[in-house]
Amino acid sequence: MAKAAAGHPTPAAKAATLIADDVRGLEAQAQARRSTVELSNELVGLLSTQLYRTPIKAIEELVVNSYDADANQCRLAVPTPEEVARDAKAAFVAVWDNGRGMDADGLVSLWCIGGSHKRTVDYQKYLSRKQIGKFGIGKLATYAIARRVTYISSVGGKVHGVTVNYEDFATSAPGQTKPVPVQIVSVADWKKFRQTERFGEVLMALKLDAAA
Repeated sequence: MAKAAAGHPTPAAKAATLIADDVRGLEAQAQARRSTVELSNELVGLLSTQLYRTPIKAIEELVVNSYDADANQCRLAVPTPEEVARDAKAAFVAVWDNGRGMDADGLVSLWCIGGSHKRTVDYQKYLSRKQIGKFGIGKLATYAIARRVTYISSVGGKVHGVTVNYEDFATSAPGQTKPVPVQIVSVADWKKFRQTERFGEVLMALKLDAAA
């Protein structure tokens, strides 16, 4: 089961109000795997603004990712204009699906541009349909709707999460990539984590039970 992509439109929200903060808060108490993501601010902007010029196209790409993960269920939660106007800092876009999840290695390779772990022979032998995505750039669609993106995924009874803040790449020199450290965390106490106030809001918006 995969639970993917809670995106936050702004990075300036108060502490402990973002799923990203909840996941990063696990780094000190949970088993964490350190890795780096290398992207240039120009590349992120170019790919996202040229390929996904509207929020609708960006969200469509997230649904395609669910399809490619062999999901037969996908749920979306998108804030209304009134919710954004009332508290834009707390607004979020969330996507949930029941497709094949990603382990720690999958969350690391997720950010490799130009390739996708979904294209490997070992992965594809489990799929029941032909995939749509090819080049591993779909995840950058989230830049069109958010500045922080968090993936939480379950596979083999283990839950892992990772958060990337696109603002971290903003200082890269023109034409240069910037290695940004990320932590792939193991959510050891999933029951406790899913009952946190903020994650509870996400589950409610997705119309999922807290035991999902």
